[in-house]
Amino acid sequence: MSKNPSKQNHFPKTVGKYRFKAIAQSCNHQTSYRYAWYENNQGRQAIAKMWSGNIPNLDRYWIANDLLFHQLFNQLSRQERLNLQKKYPNILIPKLLHFIVKPTRIVILFEKIDCVTVNKSNLSAKQKISLYENVFAYLHHLGQVQNKAVFSKLKKRGMNYNIGTFVAFAVKALLQYPKKISELWSAISIFFASTPLLLTHNELALAHRDIGDYNLLVAPGNKVYIIDFQLTVLTHPLFEIIDFLTDLWEDQDLFKLFWQSQTIQTILKTPKQKQIFKALAIYAIFLELTAVVDANQNSSLKFLHHILTI
Repeated sequence: MSKNPSKQNHFPKTVGKYRFKAIAQSCNHQTSYRYAWYENNQGRQAIAKMWSGNIPNLDRYWIANDLLFHQLFNQLSRQERLNLQKKYPNILIPKLLHFIVKPTRIVILFEKIDCVTVNKSNLSAKQKISLYENVFAYLHHLGQVQNKAVFSKLKKRGMNYNIGTFVAFAVKALLQYPKKISELWSAISIFFASTPLLLTHNELALAHRDIGDYNLLVAPGNKVYIIDFQLTVLTHPLFEIIDFLTDLWEDQDLFKLFWQSQTIQTILKTPKQKQIFKALAIYAIFLELTAVVDANQNSSLKFLHHILTI
């Protein structure tokens, strides 16, 4: 393990009052960001997340959005923080300690947490489902009316945006999967038939959009930390659940258990709510199907088939 930041990914020697110690291994092998351990004079450790490059790209955009969320979160009132702590004592967000923003580099320094990711924890399937539901409830509460002004600087993805971008996804999917044209066309028809209803339900909520095993850290005392807010936007509240289900599909045992949960049963309780859910799920699946790089396209097609049957 090298301790020379100039030769290892160009981490800065210091970030605020913290000094570089060593390169850290990411628990998410799909990430394009780099990580390093830092330590201050009191021996307090922290972890840095860094993007670097000569040309701004999506990764830079996303890490900047991650930083923005944490800056906005820090602006919550003391009373609201106490309310969150009282209502959700076991759900936390790592503290933002310092950051560096330059054209060719963004570094975010967070408190170090002794933890494991959910997939490496000893939680049972039912405990995981309970954890997911609590996290969704926490995020929903976080984006409630009293905090909307704080988070208003986040990107907004309203129904007009969703309907407009779906046109491109639909065309691309039809060209990309000619053997699935019948099922794809059925989904496209359902989505566009639902647009009048969607336009009358254009509420925006805080959505993490990447809740999964790698972004939930289990710490001692049954504490759970939510990390990686880089995809966070203000969008329809159902997208949080739908994006989660899209990723969960590959774990069929857990998917079936969550599908039977109170969260899903509440969503599918009325025909109108079911139609909105179905249309937005189709949107999310088409987004996955037409991604430039997506190793789970076959899984997405199977999930689409499931959605069309509800």
